Amino acid sequence: MSTYVYRDGRSLPVDPQVLGDAVERAGSAEGLVELAQPKRSPLHGLFEWDDVVAAHRHRVAQAGQIIRSLDVIVDGGGSAGPVHVAAFVHANPQGESNVAGYVSVSAAAGDALMAEQVRRETLRQIAGLRRRLVSLSQFPSLVAELAAVLEDEDAA
Repeated sequence: MSTYVYRDGRSLPVDPQVLGDAVERAGSAEGLVELAQPKRSPLHGLFEWDDVVAAHRHRVAQAGQIIRSLDVIVDGGGSAGPVHVAAFVHANPQGESNVAGYVSVSAAAGDALMAEQVRRETLRQIAGLRRRLVSLSQFPSLVAELAAVLEDEDAA
C-alpha cells in the first residue's frame, strides 16, 4: 500500500490517503469523477456539480489551452535564424494577485513587474520539472533520454 501526501504547495480538503486510494480504484480521471458523484463520497466536494458553472470553467480552461497553442516567430540572432517562442505568457499587468491573464511575451518583457512574474513562474516550473525528473529515477532509460534531449538543446 502506498502512502500518499500532497505535493509541496498543494492541499485539498480531503485526506491525501483517501484521495490516492480512490485514484487507484478509479484508474482514470473519468473514473474518479464517477466515484465522487455520490453526495456521501468524501471526494464529492472536490468537484463543481452545477453544470452551468462547470461548463463555463471548462470553456475558460479550453481558452487557456488555445492561447498556449500559439507561438510567434522571432529572430534567433546570428546563425540560429528564426525561432518559435511562446506568443503569450501568464502574467498580471496590474500586479494584483486576483487578476491574472495572458499578455504578449514582448509586453511582459517590457514591464519590470510582469517580467519578474514570468521569471518567478519559470523558476517554479523548472523546480517542478526537477522534482519530476527525480521521481522518474525508477525509469533510468527515460532519464537517459531526457538527458540526451537536454544535451541536444544545449548544442543547438
